[in-house]
Amino acid sequence: MPIFVSYARDDRVVVDQLRRDLHKAHNVVWLDDELTGGETWWETILGQIRQCDVFIFALSPHSLRSRACKAELDYAIALRRPLLPVMVADAPIQAARPEVSNAQIVDFRVRSTDSVIDLLGAVARQPKAPPLPDPLPQPPVTPLSYMNQYRDLLDQDSLTYSEQAHLLLDLKEHLDDDDDLVTALQFIWELRQRNDVAAKIVKDVDLVLARYPQQMAPIVQRGRNAAEQGQQNTPPAPAQQRPADNGTRQQSYPNQQYSPPGQQQRPATVGGVGYPTGPANQVRYPPPNQGAQPRYPAPGQPNLRPTQQPNQQAVPQQRMGPNQGPRFPAPAPGQRIQLAPNQLPAQPRPMPPPKQSNGTLRAILWSAGILFALFIGYIFLLALASG
Repeated sequence: MPIFVSYARDDRVVVDQLRRDLHKAHNVVWLDDELTGGETWWETILGQIRQCDVFIFALSPHSLRSRACKAELDYAIALRRPLLPVMVADAPIQAARPEVSNAQIVDFRVRSTDSVIDLLGAVARQPKAPPLPDPLPQPPVTPLSYMNQYRDLLDQDSLTYSEQAHLLLDLKEHLDDDDDLVTALQFIWELRQRNDVAAKIVKDVDLVLARYPQQMAPIVQRGRNAAEQGQQNTPPAPAQQRPADNGTRQQSYPNQQYSPPGQQQRPATVGGVGYPTGPANQVRYPPPNQGAQPRYPAPGQPNLRPTQQPNQQAVPQQRMGPNQGPRFPAPAPGQRIQLAPNQLPAQPRPMPPPKQSNGTLRAILWSAGILFALFIGYIFLLALASG
């Protein structure tokens, strides 16, 4: 007999015991333990409900809060499948649908010989499943399809504070549903990881996630593993490339070839001066009397100017006037300087006398006027006092 069991994830241990006992009685029991979710997952569940002869509803507080269990129960009732409620945990029966609360409930909270016999006897007494209604009732939507809107929001590049607050409020409403709990916590954690999340939202999220340490542990671990895997798959930053001139680079002298340490090569010519090629540790400077003169004289050699040859007297530097030739040519030893009249330096232009300022006189006159006014006032006051 094909049997479909609708249960909540938190009741999986008890449901596995129930399935083993039904299997021993040669019943075919179907559970969605091998499905992961999505449209295909939900279509498979609905198809198994249509094919079953008995629909067992694992009654517990978790299944009463589960959206998926409610949708499965509603669909089974619409298809007129024989319904068998089995209590697997303490639950308020009055909170269930009338079809469940008014039916004969099998107590399987504690597995015993009596509870197994009662379960198998209740299954055997179920009436034969009637034909499916024609047309079939409208199938319920995927329980998690409404969560896609939250995924779309989280995938946006930026969220305003209002959008973040409304998203957190909506996700908190799904924390009471056991089927949506893990997904809602995953979305809340992803909201916490966003770069644009507001500080107030961060505090609220931390308070929510702190209430679910067991459910959050695998979520955080998966996030860390994904981050580490992303770092491993990220290619390393490319090394600094040499210029695209076959390894040449600019140094203190042009045409310097770049080579690894110990294999540096000198250029063949630098400024027309021949440099022997070869490793840098063999020849580093041109040999004597070849190429340009050294920058500094050798010991014992006179300090010559660039245009001066050996045994040639240095020509003193001359000072030039603004619009004329040399003003003071260098005299020979013992010779006096004689200048022509037109070579005499121009007389300096006399400076005009400074202008006399009347500021001091004006200050004196103002002071005198003020003192005179004070004196007149003092006399006037004395006259009034004596009169």
